[in-house]
Amino acid sequence: MKTQEVIERLQALASPANLEGMVRYGISVENALGISHPPLKSLAREIGRDHYLAQELWATSVKEARHLASLLEDPKRVTEE
Repeated sequence: MKTQEVIERLQALASPANLEGMVRYGISVENALGISHPPLKSLAREIGRDHYLAQELWATSVKEARHLASLLEDPKRVTEE
């Protein structure tokens, strides 16, 4: 799956109501879509481990894309860089 496809899938899962809840708990919603963990985990299972996709998602700075990147990444391939 390509990065743009994943971003489009994330945008389809966006929840403005969840953003309001995040604000109530003091979570910054800048670059957030309001997607809870279960849909992200389900999407991660569908995609599978993908080091390069994880890197590209991390570079987007979208909170949920970064969360998904952490689920897709192969821990053995992660470096400080």
